[in-house]
Amino acid sequence: MQMIKKNMLWILLLLTLAASFNVAQQDDDANQTDDVVVLARAESKHMNRAEISKRPQQEKQISSQLLRAQLTDEPKNIFTAYISDAELQQQNVDAPIEVPPANPFIFAGKLVDDGKIIVFLMDAQKNYSVVTGDILEEVWQVKSIVPPMMTIRYLPLKIDMQLQIGALS
Repeated sequence: MQMIKKNMLWILLLLTLAASFNVAQQDDDANQTDDVVVLARAESKHMNRAEISKRPQQEKQISSQLLRAQLTDEPKNIFTAYISDAELQQQNVDAPIEVPPANPFIFAGKLVDDGKIIVFLMDAQKNYSVVTGDILEEVWQVKSIVPPMMTIRYLPLKIDMQLQIGALS
């Protein structure tokens, strides 16, 4: 009894191996009997000598019918919207991608006046003092000023950009 307990793992391993071998044999036998049944149906008709000579060709046809058809279509992304390829190409041709210009402003300083933050900006030719909501050169809007960042929006494309302005001191 004690010997069985010591070798229980090995005994279970052998039983598992025997069971898997048995299942594999049954699968092989089932596949062979399916082929025999199909061939027996084909042979059940009365064959003359001409048909007997065609038998290898018939076996190839039967075996090709048992195989799954080959896929010839290109795989497609199933997570895209239902847009035809022609429409997608037309959209890509018609709408060139606009890129916003680089942020032209350089942070020059800030001032806190009665809790209101005023930020001083420079570009190549002008100096600006701005607060939230101001519009610069009719294309840039100061969206928010929350130290240490300031957000400006490029209005034609509605793209936000951030500018480091440092923490409140």
